Amino acid sequence: MNNINNELSQSLQSSEIDIGRIFRLLLMQSKLILFVVFLVFCVTTYIYINSDKIYNIKSTLQVFGSQSSNIGGDMSVDFILGSSNRYDITNLLYLYKTRSNLLEIVDTLDLDIEIEDQEITEVEIKSFRNKFDNSSDLSKKYFIKFGEDTFAVYDKDKKLLESSSYDRALDTDYFSLEISSANKNDDLYLMTIYNPDEVYKIYESRLKLSSSIQSNNFWSSNGIIEVSYNTSNEELGKNIINLANNIFIQNNIEIEKEKASKAIGFIDDRIESIEKVLSINKSQLNKFQKENASLNVDLEIKSIIETISSIDLKISETDLEIAKIENTYTLDNPFYQKLINQKEALQSQKSTVESKVRNLPIAQQRFIDLYRDVEVSQEIYSELINQKLGFSIMEASTLGNIRIIDEAYKSFLVGPKPIFVIASCLIALLLSSIIAVIRGVYFLAISNPAEVNDHGITIPILGVFPKFDDHVQNSDELDLRSITALESTVVNIKTVLNQNTHKSQLILITSPTANNGKSISSRLLSRKFAEVGNKVLLLDLDLKRGNQHKEFNRKPISRQKFESIDQSNIESFMIDENLYFIPKISGLNNSFELIYSELFNSKLDIFKNIFDIILLDTAPILSVSDTQILMSRDDIVNLAICRHGVTKIRELQQIDFISNQIGSNFSGIIYNAYEKPSSYYGYYGLYGNYNYQYYAQKYLYESYEYEDRK
Repeated sequence: MNNINNELSQSLQSSEIDIGRIFRLLLMQSKLILFVVFLVFCVTTYIYINSDKIYNIKSTLQVFGSQSSNIGGDMSVDFILGSSNRYDITNLLYLYKTRSNLLEIVDTLDLDIEIEDQEITEVEIKSFRNKFDNSSDLSKKYFIKFGEDTFAVYDKDKKLLESSSYDRALDTDYFSLEISSANKNDDLYLMTIYNPDEVYKIYESRLKLSSSIQSNNFWSSNGIIEVSYNTSNEELGKNIINLANNIFIQNNIEIEKEKASKAIGFIDDRIESIEKVLSINKSQLNKFQKENASLNVDLEIKSIIETISSIDLKISETDLEIAKIENTYTLDNPFYQKLINQKEALQSQKSTVESKVRNLPIAQQRFIDLYRDVEVSQEIYSELINQKLGFSIMEASTLGNIRIIDEAYKSFLVGPKPIFVIASCLIALLLSSIIAVIRGVYFLAISNPAEVNDHGITIPILGVFPKFDDHVQNSDELDLRSITALESTVVNIKTVLNQNTHKSQLILITSPTANNGKSISSRLLSRKFAEVGNKVLLLDLDLKRGNQHKEFNRKPISRQKFESIDQSNIESFMIDENLYFIPKISGLNNSFELIYSELFNSKLDIFKNIFDIILLDTAPILSVSDTQILMSRDDIVNLAICRHGVTKIRELQQIDFISNQIGSNFSGIIYNAYEKPSSYYGYYGLYGNYNYQYYAQKYLYESYEYEDRK
């Protein structure tokens, strides 16, 4: 059984779906597709109109640095003290969103308090101080009422806590609130006090920062910081970013001032010590000159002193350059080696000059040493004075190294955008089309006889019955079109009977499932065969749910009565001239046993000797196995009834597969209850398939509703 199911599954999956067929499936369900698209359009339009518009608010900051923080000084002192303008952009991004900065924004803009319908009541909060404890509560609920001269606060149970006049603070254990004015209203409005730590987390996640570095070397770090914030309240978003910028820049200025102040203090300490050293050196030089008044200081000695000072300055500058690049370049780098060689050359020059000094008289050597000490001390002292002046100016007028390029402004609409509606409709169109194709292939009921062949089912269609009442008894009750369709079907069935190898008299009529019109089709066909001169027997073999006896006003028979039927008593089952009917057998414990029995086969042989045509109205083949037993007979013509709008293509594929498995194929299909489909526009002329047009023109319309394309 599993093998059969697997083969059936492979058979169904292998059915080819071409472009024309997909197009027809879409047209057949065009109303469904349009309804889905229209529904999505209405919903998304409603969302677009009623949703808060989310805007992106932006601001741009510039971070800049100079090559030296000191004014009028040299780089050696700046190297010792450190550059106050040198920043890492990445660190600045973290500093911008520090907890203290964001909590200050929350406190300044009162983001931790929310009053219901604040715009309607026009509440003007003068000051608010949150006393929220460190509990895990996210918020606390209160109610507030606005009177003419006072306002009152109630707890969550609407019990009065405190009241206060306007412009006077109302102080509770959890908050302090001062309101300047509000519209008088006797209603209670919900007031929510949020935990500042939770509010901080919200705004910390919403504020987005990005940076681009313009230059990045040892002495400077210039770049751009872009701040963005998405919000439905444009003005509040601008206020948040502008305040955040101002707090950030002000903190930066304070840091710069603090650095300058510390530098000045350090320089003051150095100046004090250098002043003492300079004073001592000058005193020693003066004392030496007085004691050696006869000492002749000629041009050569002055030249030696100047040379040594010049060499010392160059060595100091070279050391500074080496210190700058030793963390950047390897020791084998040519540039690094050049500086090392330069320093060694300068030291060699200094050694040469110092050797000359050692050849001078002791008094002259002593004079040179004292003179150099005074000169070095004086130079350091002058440099420190200049540095102090520079940092004093910086402390008094610093603007920091960050400036605002763009104040907060509305950048663009984040959402919802009109494209949201268009994109949603396109997606709905695509998805509904995919669903329509899947539904049409696997789940949709048949809507045109041409679909049978269109889905690869090769069973011929022997007849098409227009829709009529399921309780019709005679063809006289049908319209001309239905009578013509019935007669055409009888002729086709007769042809099949004649072509059968055994010149069969047995016609088995079944359907995939119940409610396909199998019983009425059997009834009308039996009457029509009888009308054209055939002696016909209609045998109700739907032994579980058959109800043909009700239509003929008869009762079910017992198994004993069925077994007693023969040529002598067959006339008791006559309905009309040439038409006989045997009702279903009731009270059976096992219908399969009866159908499979020799008794049943012998009865059929008796009936074949009496009647020209025997119609077997059997149970649906997918529901009961009895039908498959009957179909396996060699002397039988098998017909399947499918119903418009009820039978599914998969069901026809299944019964075709089952018939192949038992080795007894269906000789034809009768398409029942054909009518203009209500689920789509029904213009088969658009389908590009002549078969669809043919059946519609023949069985639905007097004149078909499309223009022939020639």
